[in-house]
Amino acid sequence: MIRNTEGVLCVGLSEDNNSVTLIRRRDRKIWYLPGGGIDDDETPLMAGEREYIEETGGQKLKNIISRGEYQLRNRFAFIIGDIYLERIHVLSGTIAEGIPNTNDEAIAVAQVDINNLPFGLPNYCKRIIHDAKNGIIYEKPKIQRLSPLSGLIILAKNPQMIPTFLRKQHSEFISK
Repeated sequence: MIRNTEGVLCVGLSEDNNSVTLIRRRDRKIWYLPGGGIDDDETPLMAGEREYIEETGGQKLKNIISRGEYQLRNRFAFIIGDIYLERIHVLSGTIAEGIPNTNDEAIAVAQVDINNLPFGLPNYCKRIIHDAKNGIIYEKPKIQRLSPLSGLIILAKNPQMIPTFLRKQHSEFISK
């Protein structure tokens, strides 16, 4: 099975660029940047604005800019029979208004110090946050590869993801 998805991640920075809004996902219980899929009738900017508001429980961004594209190639998934490519449009902005609230997609929403990011936050999210803080714009897609060992480390650091991972692999095996 080959999945090719296009999405958006949003870096919501404080006015002083020292903190970022993160969500703790309800489905996998890991910290992550707000974002999601791009609908057929949306631009990446439209999707980013919509997803950020949805996932933060109403918080809005101002001065949103595109930082470029980030591509993930998950070799761990490839080894277990699933090629997974994800093209992510990275947007950043300054928090404009609203207090973050939990919602259907996030069991926690927090403004986190950039120098003290939570354990388990994927490394590519950390890179995206630091690149946004430093004003880096990707001229061409930035590639992130996840090795099999990295995949196992992510599961070891986030054991709550193992049942979801196993169910996903089992259902994909059954459907083949």
